[in-house]
Amino acid sequence: MSKYYLGVMCGTSLDSIDISIVKTMGDKFKVFGFSEYVLNQKIKDAINSLKSSNPKKVKNAAFNNRFTNLIIEHIKDVMKKYHLKKNEISGIGYAGITLCHRPDLKKSLYLGDPKMLSAVLSIPVVADFRQTDINVGGQGAPLTGLFHKHLNQSINRDLIYLNLGGFANITIPDGKKIISYDVGPANYLIDGWCRERFDIEFDLSGRLASKGEINFNVLKLML
Repeated sequence: MSKYYLGVMCGTSLDSIDISIVKTMGDKFKVFGFSEYVLNQKIKDAINSLKSSNPKKVKNAAFNNRFTNLIIEHIKDVMKKYHLKKNEISGIGYAGITLCHRPDLKKSLYLGDPKMLSAVLSIPVVADFRQTDINVGGQGAPLTGLFHKHLNQSINRDLIYLNLGGFANITIPDGKKIISYDVGPANYLIDGWCRERFDIEFDLSGRLASKGEINFNVLKLML
């Protein structure tokens, strides 16, 4: 029997809240639908003002309910758009916006209340993906490794997966195990440079990058 799951996330770029609908049939799945909801500058500024490297300084209670209600409205909109009733959705995976990530302190704090999401929508919500890994000595990131492992099961050769999000991470499937870790910043710094120097949110289709020239001395040093 087919099941529907919703995935809700917003990356470090804060460009939008992304919601995907995945239809699963055991080990097989396909993307049934997808919607993105652009965050306005006022909300972005509010989120950035909450971020801190010190977990004790993260005070998000006042804004947390407001942001969670925003997520709820977007989920309802997606359900309406794709004609899904709540009893047809088996669960929602919620990856909140990271406000403070300090594995060395066993802390990873994010924006959004999964309990409130579940209570209002009457749908099971799975969240807080990082904390268990951090508690047993991991970094709590990246989350893409499990997905890459699933992809690799149907491929008959050795591959390394590179994911270029706000931060770059790689996954190395190793038999029944996976090795997955962040390797450094990616679009997060590029987006910041675009905002500071060109007054744009990001480099659409790499148009700015394509006009530049490779500094092979720096490239050789990095490699």
